[in-house]
Amino acid sequence: MAISHFSVKTGSRQKGQSASAQFAYLCRSGRYQGKGDLEHVGHYNYPDWSQAHPQLFWQAADEYERANARLYTQIECALPRELDATQRLDLLEDFLERELGARFPYTCAVHNPAALDGQENPHAHILFSERRVDGIERPREQFFSRANQQHPEKGGAAKDRDWSRQAKIGELRDSWQQSVNHALAQAGRPERVDLRSLKEQGSDRVPEPKMGPLTTEKYRQGDDSEIVKVVQSCRSVRQGEERLKAIEREIDTYKARLALATRDHPQATWVPASQLYELAGQRKQALYQQLSQLKAKRYELGVRWSPSGYIPPPPLSREAAYQQALRTLGGAAYVEAEGKVASAAQHVEDTRTRLEHHGQQRKSRVLQRLLPHQNELKKQCQAALATYKQVEFEFQALKSHLEHPNNRAILKAITRQSLKQERRRRQQLAQLAKTEAVLQDEIKALQQYQQELRCLGAEKLAVRAESPTPHAQAALADLDQYQAQLRAARARLAEPQRERGPHRSPARE
Repeated sequence: MAISHFSVKTGSRQKGQSASAQFAYLCRSGRYQGKGDLEHVGHYNYPDWSQAHPQLFWQAADEYERANARLYTQIECALPRELDATQRLDLLEDFLERELGARFPYTCAVHNPAALDGQENPHAHILFSERRVDGIERPREQFFSRANQQHPEKGGAAKDRDWSRQAKIGELRDSWQQSVNHALAQAGRPERVDLRSLKEQGSDRVPEPKMGPLTTEKYRQGDDSEIVKVVQSCRSVRQGEERLKAIEREIDTYKARLALATRDHPQATWVPASQLYELAGQRKQALYQQLSQLKAKRYELGVRWSPSGYIPPPPLSREAAYQQALRTLGGAAYVEAEGKVASAAQHVEDTRTRLEHHGQQRKSRVLQRLLPHQNELKKQCQAALATYKQVEFEFQALKSHLEHPNNRAILKAITRQSLKQERRRRQQLAQLAKTEAVLQDEIKALQQYQQELRCLGAEKLAVRAESPTPHAQAALADLDQYQAQLRAARARLAEPQRERGPHRSPARE
């Protein structure tokens, strides 16, 4: 099932914490470099003096922020295992675009270590400053000073007091819950997360105690403490309950199938093979129609067909996405200037080729009269080169105007949106390929089924539909077994538990 975890933490020098140490932990640099679980890291909206090296921003926060002020705010959230890496990144970017956007400098890191059950444990850390980005460039020592409301350029970047509201964390948790459930629904997954407490959910399940990083590391080293046993028991109960629900859904499915099979013929116990053959043929035609729709969707996404197979569209690089952003921002004027540069460059190349070819030819007297003189070709080449330099200069001037610092946030947003659309297109193509493989397998199974029915003959009877199938009987047996296991696990959880001790954050210095 999808893991629900979301927490917001703050750090200050008064508590003995360091923003630069927390940044190093997130980015797996310095003493954390050997962990090997960093899946993604991104830096956004930093001032010019720290864009190339974001760690300078957090070092300046440690140095210039007030002693009792918040050095940083950190959001930590679990990412669903049920989504792949691309889907998890899209989920995270959508959430950050809505909650932080271009308003705050922040770093987002995705860690994916191994969980206690041996599967992956993807989760995200978002480290950000509550000081808003207002477009005014300030040196590092001024950025973290007190804000000047009347003359903002003379003071530091103002802090957003919205983060100090008590209801803010609850609003963030609701926003993250909606984002995760929407992403799971978009991926066609039935799992959902609920960030409410067990009491608010009306559940009688025993809450799982938090192990913390130190206890988890000791468990990996073979230290099987009491708190680890309690956590394992809680998880066994939860997995058993999920399995129990799956068995109950399977039994309901079999009951529905049996009711459908005997609805039209309540007294009959057999269905003619000819009828089953006809139903299988209808199902197969429906699958062929779905395959045609899949091919149309692939064509819309840029896939072309050749005798050797499907040809996917070329991938969109970050540089190509940035060029698209410039074209979008510059409009027709930028596209026209870019076309002039390409045309002038091609003209220069053609003129140089003619000049080289002219010097290599051994011409007769007739050809010498008809072909232009070499000096004339040189003049044409020089003129073409001068034209190219002129249009290139005009193009670079227009590009520099578009890349002005005032447009930087817009270009970043357009580039990010183009890359997000590219990832979604790749994701859709992969999903279409999986769906096509499933449809092809089902068509083959139906063809084999029709072949078996054809061997029976048109009038012979093929299926008996009055008693539960062997699969349903096995599910009923499993249900009794899992109910016994759950009773034993709940009895063990009712035993007294030791209280867990405090643990320190890895970034606490």
